[in-house]
Amino acid sequence: GLVITLRNIFKEIGFTILLMLSGLIPGLQPFVPVAIFLVQSYYAGFGAMDYTLERYYGVRGSADFVSDNRALALGMGGAFLLLLFMPILGFILAPPLITAGSTPLVLDRISADEEAWGATL
Repeated sequence: GLVITLRNIFKEIGFTILLMLSGLIPGLQPFVPVAIFLVQSYYAGFGAMDYTLERYYGVRGSADFVSDNRALALGMGGAFLLLLFMPILGFILAPPLITAGSTPLVLDRISADEEAWGATL
């Protein structure tokens, strides 16, 4: 878990810095906050999904799974970030809700992948 977390932190910070620098280019300013929100949503969703993925995959497998299920990671991370906008209550409710919400979705995707490939864990 620590390897994936550190990897994701450095990637997220790198992408965010690049996006902030691209905001200095005239005409791109309106799109930069949206792009930063999407980057943060992806990595927040990755983090929420990783609690479940740790039981089934290694670092490479988890990264491949999330890469194959980007929409799920974006959705879970976006919901997490939007919940954080709730004063005080958001910081209390967001982490357990998103982790609990992502677990059955990830398990469904894992079992669907197993059926498609004919593999077992």
